[in-house]
This record gives sequence, C-alpha cells and structure tokens, in this order.
Amino acid sequence: MEKGQRDQLVGDRIYPKIKGRHGDQFAGKLTGMILGLDIDELFEMVKDDNKLFARADEALRVLQEHSTPAN
Repeated sequence: MEKGQRDQLVGDRIYPKIKGRHGDQFAGKLTGMILGLDIDELFEMVKDDNKLFARADEALRVLQEHSTPAN
C-alpha cells in the first residue's frame, strides 16, 4: 500500500475521533501531524483510542506552544 493510500485510510478512521475531542478548528491539523508518525504507531492508535487521544493532546500542546506569540 502506498503512503498516500495508507494516510487516507488511517486519516478517515482517526479524523472523526480527533474532531469529536478537539473540534473542527484543530482536527485537520492534528490528523496531519499524527499521520507523520511511524506506521506501527499509527496502527496502534487506530486500535486504541487512548493512545490516539494522548498523541492528539500532545500534538495540540505543541501546536499551541508554537502559535503563541513570545512575550
């Protein structure tokens, strides 16, 4: 399976879960960030929502840290 096909299949499975937890504003970006992870980790997250949500929460923290203006 090509990476693009894999990303589409996995993204279709995880996007609705991430959207339900983090809303429309962040769902696409967080899904994209997660799809950049190792294939084995992706498959674990497809099977285990707790692992998915832990990674999505971590990705959101990183995203927010980098979008917050420095004081």
